[in-house]
Amino acid sequence: TDEARASDGRVKQRRLLMLMDEFPLLGRVSFFEKSLRLLSGYGVKVMFVAQSLNDIVETYGVHNTILDNCAVYTAFAALDPLTQDKVSRMTGAVLETRTSRSGPAGLGTGRASISRSQTDRPLLEPGEVRGLPEDEQIVFAAGVRPLRARKLRYDRTRPFRTRSQMAAPDQAARLDGPGRPRHPWSGRRGFGEDAEISLPLFKEVVGAMDERKAAAQAAEAYRDAVRDLAAQRAVLDHLQGDRK
Repeated sequence: TDEARASDGRVKQRRLLMLMDEFPLLGRVSFFEKSLRLLSGYGVKVMFVAQSLNDIVETYGVHNTILDNCAVYTAFAALDPLTQDKVSRMTGAVLETRTSRSGPAGLGTGRASISRSQTDRPLLEPGEVRGLPEDEQIVFAAGVRPLRARKLRYDRTRPFRTRSQMAAPDQAARLDGPGRPRHPWSGRRGFGEDAEISLPLFKEVVGAMDERKAAAQAAEAYRDAVRDLAAQRAVLDHLQGDRK
């Protein structure tokens, strides 16, 4: 299958590399283990990094499918026997011819004989995996024979050396990404909603206007009460004058 195209033939716009260093520390993620075989169809490449196979077995069990879904497997010098045996078996076996000679014992005059036998032996013994030099690694890839290669150190090899000297980007700066897509309802408001009401400054102005209206209403009520009281006093004075 073409991983650069979708099932309908469209070219995938973006591809993603998911790099997980010391991923066994995340614990067992069952759905992730089952989804590994499907991620490549969505343009996602996954790169796992673990100290040893013991870490993977401890987290996902003996019969896990982590390595089965990895197209490329890279191994370095290992100290634990499990990783040593795994790498030794993955390198395969080689047919070794052994020659043995036998002759008469002591001072006998018999004829000597030579025999040859062929036996299978691992191409790389577990002890040899443990003794790999620091600058070497074993690479296993689907469809090709194992490769014994030298490490490519990014801080010593061009063009990676110049890239490693670049200053790290500011975490507070805006990332150079595709950007957030515009929401289809962006810029619209609900039925009967006034957009100006949502402005903080407008809210402060409205609040001040409401306070002024309340103060004006209180002053008007006070003036009405004073007029009513004056009218009542005038009526009382008139009644008292008639009685006299």
